[in-house]
Amino acid sequence: MDMVVPEACGLHGTKEQIKAQLKAKLSRIPTRFKIEPRCDAPLLASAAMTLVQSERGRIVDFFKRQ
Repeated sequence: MDMVVPEACGLHGTKEQIKAQLKAKLSRIPTRFKIEPRCDAPLLASAAMTLVQSERGRIVDFFKRQ
């Protein structure tokens, strides 16, 4: 599953360039105060959904053992 990147983030280039831009952008999102609603909030939500989807099996297995 590919992560959905909001248009407002303005990422362009090859797949590898966009991947590097995403990594840099995600690492710079401030988390202590306000999260910018146009790009940062949807980008964080998309990254979280992508991670959970990729680890779905492990997460389900964990809760089945509880």
